[in-house]
Amino acid sequence: MPHASRRARTNLTKTQIMQRQHGVLLNPSRSIPQELVDGIIDCLHDDHASLRVCSLVAPSWTRCAQSNLFRTVLLTCSEDLERFQERFHRKRHLAFHVRTLRIKVAHEQYEWIRAVPPCLLIRLPLLRALHFERVKWTTKANNTVDTSFLASLAVCKALRELSFDKCEFATFEDFEKMVCACGDGRLGKLSLDIVSWEDKRSTKVLEKEKRTDRWNRERLSSLTHVSIGRYCSMSLMCNWLRQTPACSTLRSVEFINITQVDELQAVSDVIRTVGHSLEHLKLSCQTTLAETASKFIWSIQKHLNLSPLTGLRTLHVALHDLSDEILYWVPIVLDGMRAPLLERVKFDVWVQRVERREGKAWQALVKWITGLRSVSEIRFVQRGQATAEEARYWFEGAGLGGLGRLLCVEERREDWETKPCNPPYNPDPWAGQEIRYQYLYPQWAGNVCGGITVHQQY
Repeated sequence: MPHASRRARTNLTKTQIMQRQHGVLLNPSRSIPQELVDGIIDCLHDDHASLRVCSLVAPSWTRCAQSNLFRTVLLTCSEDLERFQERFHRKRHLAFHVRTLRIKVAHEQYEWIRAVPPCLLIRLPLLRALHFERVKWTTKANNTVDTSFLASLAVCKALRELSFDKCEFATFEDFEKMVCACGDGRLGKLSLDIVSWEDKRSTKVLEKEKRTDRWNRERLSSLTHVSIGRYCSMSLMCNWLRQTPACSTLRSVEFINITQVDELQAVSDVIRTVGHSLEHLKLSCQTTLAETASKFIWSIQKHLNLSPLTGLRTLHVALHDLSDEILYWVPIVLDGMRAPLLERVKFDVWVQRVERREGKAWQALVKWITGLRSVSEIRFVQRGQATAEEARYWFEGAGLGGLGRLLCVEERREDWETKPCNPPYNPDPWAGQEIRYQYLYPQWAGNVCGGITVHQQY
């Protein structure tokens, strides 16, 4: 009998022995539904240390923890690439958890970039987003876009999102080939921020009849979201979009940091081409040169017309500053908009101090906001020095107090601290300048707003 009991004890697993000795339950999945366990682990998606611990608790926890751990993979150097290859070669099932791949170049080393698509993209069958940051596909960097590179991008059948941040291409044609190759014609979202071209003469968009390569623009027929950020040759990108079938499928467009008159004209052409099918629009305009401000304001009145956007549901506007010399363009643009289906309006604001007085541009904006009837939410995202409570107190005292629950104010500073949408403004950039233009608001004539003497012309 003792021999049999000893044999029974030796057949017990370590987990069962610890449960008998300490009376603890080391397999939580037996008492807690797996759906609740997965939901709790998903809340730790940003805490990699806790996710590593969760992956070792129980076999039922491992899959969800690894899914959050390897959902986004960041590669910055050749050592990261080798470590990534070694780990995914030993545990092939980890490749099915990767949804986003971020490739960021550090210390101007571009040699390892050429090896990334062939060895990685084939092993990531469920990859949905591909982000490049600080990558140069130029002759100076000895890293060009060749046919093998493009062919490897087309292998990712599940790829839907592509973004470039602080990237440079040898020619605009290389950029176009790379965009058309990604996802093999299934790309749905394209984002650009600070993108340039080495050959300045190649920034002319080729006509359709002059194109004979197999990376044609018909592959962009599934594109639904385009974001054109800072310093991306917005007029060039808008002209390129108009020559693609994306204008008939676009549902969301973002134009950030419009500064030139030709950019206003190009943006207006895209808005007119897309028309009522557009559902989300983000706008940001500014001009910092006093000698071009008058022409810029006149061009806004003439070109930037939002009346064709009858199907718009979400409007996102970056205000940057609430002074008249910065906010002047917003009432002009919004006054001509006719969007009966508009549901949400979002403003990015930088309120630095709450004691400043509102100007006539802000009063015109408040009049437009309070006149909305179909909107279910008006959200202000505070990115300045003032807190969300201080900003809400200022908004309510500046004419928005009657909105009640419709007014939402949140505080978010990470974009302003790490990647500001625009450089810091001169608090009075046009002081002493006299600018003449025809304003949509005659009551502004004869006033001085932020050092600008306003005159109405007919």
